[in-house]
Amino acid sequence: MLSESRTKTSSASSKDASPKDSPRLRGSGLGLMIVKTLADKYHGRVWVEDRIKGNHAEGAEFVIELPLAKR
Repeated sequence: MLSESRTKTSSASSKDASPKDSPRLRGSGLGLMIVKTLADKYHGRVWVEDRIKGNHAEGAEFVIELPLAKR
């Protein structure tokens, strides 16, 4: 459960990024570094969860949590 002062968004699963009928592509990890840097700058968090809890073979979900803006 998230507190009222925080919001949660997530990206597409890793399965969506690399369909089974296409060759596996390897990245440099630069995108995750940029996301982590921005999350840190805005006092947020980034983590990875199994898309289907307990079954890492079914893909991953990257979660980004940032504080809500004050009005």
